[in-house]
Amino acid sequence: MRHAHLALTAATLALTLAACGHSTTPSPSASADFVTLSLRAPFAPVTSQGLPGADGRSPVDHLKVKVYDAQQKAVTFDGQNVYQQGGPQAFLTLDAAHPSATALLPKGTYSFENVGTAGAGGTFLAYGRNDDQDLSADSPSVTLDLHALIDPDTLALNTYLPVKYAFTQDVLDLRLQARTPVAGEASLPVPTNDYEVTYAASLAEVLGSSPLGARVKVLGQTGAATIDTTATVSGWMADGAETASWRSVPVTAHVALGSSSIGADVGAPTASVDVPAGATAGLAGVLTGAASDAETGIAAVRVFDGSTLIGSTDSADGVSAVTFALDGELSTSDHWTLSWTPSTAGPHDLTVVVEDMRGNETWKQQTVTVGQFD
Repeated sequence: MRHAHLALTAATLALTLAACGHSTTPSPSASADFVTLSLRAPFAPVTSQGLPGADGRSPVDHLKVKVYDAQQKAVTFDGQNVYQQGGPQAFLTLDAAHPSATALLPKGTYSFENVGTAGAGGTFLAYGRNDDQDLSADSPSVTLDLHALIDPDTLALNTYLPVKYAFTQDVLDLRLQARTPVAGEASLPVPTNDYEVTYAASLAEVLGSSPLGARVKVLGQTGAATIDTTATVSGWMADGAETASWRSVPVTAHVALGSSSIGADVGAPTASVDVPAGATAGLAGVLTGAASDAETGIAAVRVFDGSTLIGSTDSADGVSAVTFALDGELSTSDHWTLSWTPSTAGPHDLTVVVEDMRGNETWKQQTVTVGQFD
């Protein structure tokens, strides 16, 4: 489950099950027909593999592993991870406090169903299966798959910048939001290698696309009301309390098509920048503001500290990104943010330059006093 505050950087949580002979492990009398499995979950370094939260640790810190035999019948254990037909233990457990365990199984072919949650009984965030794993060899091993779940109810496709109307030949950048279910107080972006997406547009041409969004060129048509672009997202989605399946869900961005009558947009966009509280030299902070345009939409927002460009919505500018948040309806809002680390204490003259889709500009200036780090 990448965002400035919460990031999720990969799709597979590796848990190695290495089987080997072990004479000291309790076993049934026919010990030659059993293997000892060593289960290990790398919860400590999960920041590079799983679902890291704001503090760099994964919210997935509890893993329930259900085991099935070659006939897909559930395997049970005796309460101590030792195979027992009809036993009281229905699954194997790994968590941050106990990231490793051993289990004893008869040699054979097994499937593993892996359920990742935020704590025991917590939010269901990740799922994976390993089917038809042969554990009859002398030293078999299995890497358990765990994939971030998509919350289909929060899938969203919107223009990257606030757009009121689009006109023929306009180029629009669309942003796709694929996020996990909420854990605690936040959801996380799903890793791009945990889902697939295809795009189709009506009255527009898809110029390029990625799992993060698409760029479309408006073609338009007389009498048309909107430009519609649909992303069909395929990924793992929960269909039960502890089960998930690979499903496809469409989500569509609707942009109003402007009138084809001859005219000119000479109205300037609106712009604002807020005064950050407690700005301190050498410490990371956030600048916020708003930008909107009633006639067409926003084409670019650039933020200057004095004469130095420090943030932009255009990645070609090579500076920190100005990004627009989503509102409660999962539409692009007028509110932007920019990460800012002032290098010196004292007054800083900030200028926000907002450009609309027809080249009209508005400048907004604000002086911010930056404190000295003690």
